[in-house]
Amino acid sequence: MSAIDTTFLRASKEAIASPTNYPQSPLSQALRQPVLLGLFLQIHHGGWSSSSLPRTTDWSFDYNAKLTKKAEELGFDLVFGYSTWQPKGGQGPIRTEAGLDAFISPRPLYGRPILVNATGSDTGIEFAGRHSDIVFITSPGGGDIESALSSLSAHTAHVKQSAIANGRQVRTFLNPLIVVRETEKEAEEYAQAIIDHADYQSIAGRSGVSSDAHAWRGHQEGNLRHGVGSAIGGNVQLIGSPEQITKQLLQLNKAGVDGFQLAFYDFEPDLDFFGKRVLPLLKQVGLRL
Repeated sequence: MSAIDTTFLRASKEAIASPTNYPQSPLSQALRQPVLLGLFLQIHHGGWSSSSLPRTTDWSFDYNAKLTKKAEELGFDLVFGYSTWQPKGGQGPIRTEAGLDAFISPRPLYGRPILVNATGSDTGIEFAGRHSDIVFITSPGGGDIESALSSLSAHTAHVKQSAIANGRQVRTFLNPLIVVRETEKEAEEYAQAIIDHADYQSIAGRSGVSSDAHAWRGHQEGNLRHGVGSAIGGNVQLIGSPEQITKQLLQLNKAGVDGFQLAFYDFEPDLDFFGKRVLPLLKQVGLRL
């Protein structure tokens, strides 16, 4: 076995310091918000929803760059894209075989890079407690708001206690897919239209991927609204009027969720509506400054 390069262990303390050690770092500035907001870019063909209901959603660079600029305009703290999980030259999900090569390797300006991991297992949570700044979590109980609220408090407490045991602090992020319209009735009709156009070939492709992931074990197979590989998509599906969505996000925050990595069905118009109708309400209830 060749010797392990330990050069990085000899780096200066300043070089490996957390970005939170620098008040001017983007992470330190973002953490001043009561709740963090991110946009979960769909940098692959088909987005996050297995449905053929017509929409503008596109996995191209230009489309996602436009979404990123819009999110920044609205004051979002970060964006994240699935294809950044792939190696350089990688593709998107297996079910589509089409993804944007989004390999990024910038040198951090403030200490070490921001460390993020997604996990639901005890081993992953223990790792996050020792190393991560942000932990992407899922609802252990299911994708509907009631199941999420009944299971998340204990789960988020477990994640945060792991960091406290290591003298650290982590923030938890959840990925809700937002279906919002001016009224509850319109939102329900929109959600049902997505389900009525379910792409069963895509759903079957996703369901056929073998995984021992702990994070989705409480989610139902074959539930087109709230299940694993649902037509709507996302880990938790929030459906309703602007007031209802605000209430649900507030409830999730009280259950220990520190930030939301939002996704939408028709990203551009839905993000715009969220910015105009939901974001002001989030500020009113104290979730955003």
